[in-house]
Amino acid sequence: MGVCRKKIREQNNPSRLLYMSKPMNIWERMGVEGPSGESILWNAMIHPLLNFTIKGVLWHQGEANAAESDRYACLFPAMINDWRRKWYEGTGGNTEVAFPFGFVQLCTSNVPFINTNYPLIRRAQTAGYGYVPNPKMENVFMSVSLDLPDPSSPYDAVASDHFGLY
Repeated sequence: MGVCRKKIREQNNPSRLLYMSKPMNIWERMGVEGPSGESILWNAMIHPLLNFTIKGVLWHQGEANAAESDRYACLFPAMINDWRRKWYEGTGGNTEVAFPFGFVQLCTSNVPFINTNYPLIRRAQTAGYGYVPNPKMENVFMSVSLDLPDPSSPYDAVASDHFGLY
C-alpha cells in the first residue's frame, strides 16, 4: 500500500512544492479535545468488532476532510482495503475478503456552493474516478445524497437515516 502524501507550498518559496507524509490530525485542527486521534478512534470503535462476522459496511464521513480531497482520494480506498483484510483475518475467513462497502456521497444542498470543497471531496470519495465501483474501489457502492439535506446536521448534509438505519 502506498503512502498518501499531501502537496503543500513552501512558505518562503511558493513555487516550490513540498510533500507532507505525516498524517494531519483533523480533530486537533478542529479543536476537538479528548481521545480523538486516528488510532484512538480505531482502537476504541472499530478494532473491538473485528472478530464479528459482517456482511458489509455503510459509511458516512468526509465533511471534515473536505479541505484535503487529494489525501482523501488516497486514504479512503486504503481504509476500505485495510478494513476488508482485517475483518477477513479477524473472523478466520468468515467475513468475505471483499465484502460490500457503501458510502453516502456528501450533500451540498444547504452548503453555499461558493467557497466549499464539497465537489472535490465527492470526487475524492470515488478515488478520483467519479463513480464506483472502479478499479481502485471494487465492490463499493455510493448512495447519492445531493438532494437530501439535513438541517439538524452540523455540516448541513444527509445523516445516517438516508440508509434507513433509524
